[in-house]
Amino acid sequence: MNLEVTDEQLVIEFKSWLKLARTNFNCHATEEMFTSNDFGKWCEYAVLPYFDLTTWAALHGKEVTQDLMAEVLFPDALKPLDPLKKPFGRGPRTARETRIRSAQIFNRNTVNAMYAQVQIITKNRADFCIQN
Repeated sequence: MNLEVTDEQLVIEFKSWLKLARTNFNCHATEEMFTSNDFGKWCEYAVLPYFDLTTWAALHGKEVTQDLMAEVLFPDALKPLDPLKKPFGRGPRTARETRIRSAQIFNRNTVNAMYAQVQIITKNRADFCIQN
């Protein structure tokens, strides 16, 4: 890499190299950094409890049906607010969405991206504290 060229040229060269390296190593970058909105969605869809339950089931050779998963993770989703009305039926659909979100989160690429983001945030906080 030639450090005597402009920053713009270095960035262009680095992006080109990075694209090639990711292709060669079959790596996929996350689209954006994680936000509080992402974490809020993970809570809304009970992704961590889902992961805990499926991990426990796998370790003990058990199977958790989607209906049971919906009942455990979203106990109020199948109950109507008004006893005279029919249930929402939201539970199984939400459990499916939770399964999909969990698969998107609990994989090597996402965990690596999250770890890198934590390192950036931690470094920036440390730099901020040193400057002030």
